[in-house]
Amino acid sequence: MVWEHTRIWMYHRILPRLPTAFGHPSCYHLRGTAITPQMWSDDLRRLRPILPLEAVVEALEAGRAPPAGHVLTFDDGYTEWAELVAPSLRKAGATATFFITTCMRRTAARPHAIDAYYWLLDHAREPVWTVDLGDGETHAGDLRSEEGKRWLVTGSPLKRALIVGDARMQTRLVDAVARAVGVELPEDLPAKIYLREDEWRALASEHTLGAHGITHRPWPLLDDDELERELDGGREALRAATEAKIEFVAYPDGAWDPRVAAALRATGYRAALLAGQEGVAESGALPRWFRSP
Repeated sequence: MVWEHTRIWMYHRILPRLPTAFGHPSCYHLRGTAITPQMWSDDLRRLRPILPLEAVVEALEAGRAPPAGHVLTFDDGYTEWAELVAPSLRKAGATATFFITTCMRRTAARPHAIDAYYWLLDHAREPVWTVDLGDGETHAGDLRSEEGKRWLVTGSPLKRALIVGDARMQTRLVDAVARAVGVELPEDLPAKIYLREDEWRALASEHTLGAHGITHRPWPLLDDDELERELDGGREALRAATEAKIEFVAYPDGAWDPRVAAALRATGYRAALLAGQEGVAESGALPRWFRSP
């Protein structure tokens, strides 16, 4: 699938680029999952015309090339979507599609493991540390340089373990990192970084909501029962909270395989979206262009 004049953009967070622990940028900026408010403002001016995702899907369903323009999509469920993104879209006369992971809500008992990990690195008191899980496996971290921090959020085995681990493993890792870097995770962190359900509903009144699973674990790692809960449960939780039609879905971390693609088709979603362009032909999903600094 080659699209010459249509782009579906993938955003996550819109955050000022401010120094964190030891003077380095935040983990989100180093990972590339945050752009600044100025970059977002610039995008709203230059990405024209802005199209609803439905326009692209309807064209493809009819066997036509998608219309020329730009589709804006957001993944996960962060508070600045309500505070910054939605008001700026309204002012620009534009809409977007928001893919929500339902565990990322303000009333959650704990933040998602990756958000917890990023918060700990951004607020660390110890620059050099080792995480000992008590089973002979250790992970080392060095926050003295920006490159050292960047490696921890992009290529380290610790980050990978947090992505693929089940809930028990994620909790163990986050708690071990907290001890190692010398800070405690705030109990109110979910309330500071995630949306409320009424904010999901407010987004649904002007924009399109899409499913992004329950836990954000990569779907190829799940057994058939777990996969069914993620595909159906995430959609039904959004429907129950917002009364919105949930017709689109985005793969967490863009991870897919033929079994997952077949399960998605069986659930009746109109379209699935990747986190890049790789695997479009094989998966039948739509490509996205990752918007990062």
